[in-house]
Amino acid sequence: MISVASLLGPEGPSPAPYVRLGLVYMQPESYYPLHLHDADETYAIIAGQALWTAGDDLRMREAGDMIHHPSLMPHAFRTGSEGFLAIWRWSGDINTHSYAFIEDQAAELQA
Repeated sequence: MISVASLLGPEGPSPAPYVRLGLVYMQPESYYPLHLHDADETYAIIAGQALWTAGDDLRMREAGDMIHHPSLMPHAFRTGSEGFLAIWRWSGDINTHSYAFIEDQAAELQA
């Protein structure tokens, strides 16, 4: 459903202690559930599109769009007949132990 390649980061192939950066691909007709983390996160969509939830904002995002999630903002995405490819960046508190999925009843009702 989703593939993530880390390019920079504390454990990445190019060491970077204060930032994480990589590529993400999500296949068509997929849903990545509502989640949050301590890091500020930015996505830049390279190809494809997805219905993106970022806090209270829900809209279609496509190639050329940038999406920013401040620390602890719940976010999720659903692809349609196209998947998407994006570059992502974490900054601020980039720990991975804060990454958590949260209850997403609204999305389950829409599915």
